[in-house]
Amino acid sequence: MATQSRPAPVSQVSFFLPLIASTFLMGSSFVAGKILIHQGFLPMILVGWRFLVAAVATLPLVFLDEGRIDTALFPRSLRLRDAALVILIGLLQTAAVMGLLFWAMQFVSASTAAILLFTNPIWVAVLGRLFLGETLHHGRLAGLFLGIIGVGLAIGLGPDVLSGGKTLIGEIIGIVSALCWATATIINKRANLPFGPWALGPVST
Repeated sequence: MATQSRPAPVSQVSFFLPLIASTFLMGSSFVAGKILIHQGFLPMILVGWRFLVAAVATLPLVFLDEGRIDTALFPRSLRLRDAALVILIGLLQTAAVMGLLFWAMQFVSASTAAILLFTNPIWVAVLGRLFLGETLHHGRLAGLFLGIIGVGLAIGLGPDVLSGGKTLIGEIIGIVSALCWATATIINKRANLPFGPWALGPVST
């Protein structure tokens, strides 16, 4: 009787090293963006350069993953609906998320902006329940509740949170950027687009 072969276990080093590297790169971008904004650079100019460089840097990864860049970025099965959804995802996840994030950093610290942006999983869970019918069992609900409390403690919410001022404006903008990211995630999950994970980045940028 033939035995089924098990998949080879993934090395912990090969898993954690890219994870740590990507976390460092993502985190350092907030600090670098805040420094450049203090130097007088316009937030939208920074966003444009960020994603131009990111799209170009991703193209070699598209080639390694797909073999051909042209067919990866413009698959034969691409329909008008798919192209429209890619544009919508790009506007939300690229233009709106990072544009609003860099705008928020004019009013709040880089760490606060990062915390607000990464409330994204909370909003994905809520929107997934509303639009995808995903179940929110007790464990997820507890996680959402603790996440909201954690965000409040991290950014220092207090009785004067509604007193107005530039800090509150920046925090609201940061929350909206997270909502845009969550919306793009839900659209991408539901759309079933004919792109690989690396190809969708340059296409939607």
